[in-house]
Amino acid sequence: MISNGLKLIRMTVLAITLLAASLYANSPMTPFDIAAQNVSDVRIGDPVTVAIDLTSGSEVFGSYKFLVAYDATRLNFVNATIGNDLVACHWESFSYTLLPCSQCNTRLVEVTAVADLANGGEHPSCLSQFGQILKLNFNVTTDTLMAGSTAAVNFYWDDCSSNTLGSVLADTVWHGRFVYDQQGNNITDLDPHLGGTLHGCIIPGDIVNVRGTNIHDGSVSIRLKFGVYADCNGDGRFNIADIIYLISYVFDGGPAPRDYLHGDFDGVEGLTIADVVFLIHYMFGR
Repeated sequence: MISNGLKLIRMTVLAITLLAASLYANSPMTPFDIAAQNVSDVRIGDPVTVAIDLTSGSEVFGSYKFLVAYDATRLNFVNATIGNDLVACHWESFSYTLLPCSQCNTRLVEVTAVADLANGGEHPSCLSQFGQILKLNFNVTTDTLMAGSTAAVNFYWDDCSSNTLGSVLADTVWHGRFVYDQQGNNITDLDPHLGGTLHGCIIPGDIVNVRGTNIHDGSVSIRLKFGVYADCNGDGRFNIADIIYLISYVFDGGPAPRDYLHGDFDGVEGLTIADVVFLIHYMFGR
């Protein structure tokens, strides 16, 4: 027979448990923070990765869709890959599209990822993870006039699906809450496409739409000093080793030139024997 004291203890524990569950269910979420990196001191012509990180948030999401605008006069898009901290989770779907635009100074790339598809053959081992969730890979322009400048990498809103996170059950969509520029200034609503979620997107319905994500823009800063002229091997000097390095690349499939104009000295696009001849004349004819 259970004593009155034990009954009281059990009732107290049950009441505390129910109260805690109620408080948790009604507690406000901690907003997500999604941040594109500010990458500094990148050389002319070098590859560069701008990572997008999840730095905070109390909920778990199972999908994302980002639309990113980048400075196409300074950056050439290569590809997008899922972030390092989601690789081990084996999300089922990841895709990106470079949106068409001829002779545009700003280009748009759209990236979509889903952890668990409705009819997917496999299931992820984990969902959203703090850390790197997306990588945007670029090559910096070879135009030396861009040395010392900065290329913006901004989140861009084109419709209600832009820059959203989706819940695991697909019953909640988290939209932009506040938007911050590369210096940390709040730029929410200051621009129709760069200032956050479009008006009219937060509406009642079967899917709950919530302003629950703080968005932080990123950038790539290009180094002002781009090295010693003709320094093909990147050791900070120009000597016969650089000519040998370039010959090895052109004729023997050696590593590509690493610094300055990256071996293309004659002004004609592409690295050929003409660049080797140019470099020999430069060394011995000056």
